[in-house]
Amino acid sequence: MKKQVNVKVRSILLSVLTIALLLSCTRDDDPPNDMDFRFPLKVGNSWKYDYFVSFDYDSIAESNGYTDRAYYYLQTLDIISYEKMFQDSIPVYNFYTTEDDGEQQFSGNHYYNVSGDSLIQFGYYHAGAGISPKLSKKNYIFAGKIFQNPIDIVRWISQDFSNSSNAKEDSTYYDPVTVYKYPFEQEKEWVYRQSYPWRITKKVTDSEKVVTQAGEFNCWKVEWFYPDSLIEDFSFSFFDHISEIGLVKRTWEEAPGTVVDEYGNTMGTFTFKTEQTLIEYGLAD
Repeated sequence: MKKQVNVKVRSILLSVLTIALLLSCTRDDDPPNDMDFRFPLKVGNSWKYDYFVSFDYDSIAESNGYTDRAYYYLQTLDIISYEKMFQDSIPVYNFYTTEDDGEQQFSGNHYYNVSGDSLIQFGYYHAGAGISPKLSKKNYIFAGKIFQNPIDIVRWISQDFSNSSNAKEDSTYYDPVTVYKYPFEQEKEWVYRQSYPWRITKKVTDSEKVVTQAGEFNCWKVEWFYPDSLIEDFSFSFFDHISEIGLVKRTWEEAPGTVVDEYGNTMGTFTFKTEQTLIEYGLAD
């Protein structure tokens, strides 16, 4: 009889322990309490990122003389003013961006503000032609377009994701897009942009802790999706990690492409990925 009681007690204790562990796991998976935030907009805010791009070639491309390549940049982002644009009709925060690879520097301005429950990007201004390697007789085909430099692919995607599909230097565009929709919450989805060459939506798919050189951050993971794209064979993973101090990490993973010579002969394939990681930041009081 005593043995049966001990067995029942052990069974009850085991059940209680199992339930406690399950509850503990559930709590760990839930978003932290401080996840109700907006992107910090204030003159004087600044962010600094390590920006890394890698190109990996298949064995056929390697046999034709292609070798894996990597590019490193230092990217800085500063909110330098609060002003009005488009004939003084829209108040915006002016974000000044620079990219530096140690030899060349590229800079530009982007304009943001909150409208209702959304962070909107209203336009941008480019100065200079940007950083890119020297031209070659080898071409890179990505999403149906031909590029002479591999890094130009990244430039093209970055530019078109943000604004107009036909960018011009030293010009301001009015092409508002919905960068974020508040409040951030699991499974929240919205249309980022509708226009050519692709329709883009964003969705909050997870909450994760991200550790970088700048610290440890509780982040929402926001993924980018491009249904009904007009660009052929356009497919890769693209997502941001956003915290209360701003963008912590941006990742593009495994974007596929083809390399051809000057006569159009296929020389192999490649994949590329980029990662933009916060290394330093400062928020104005």
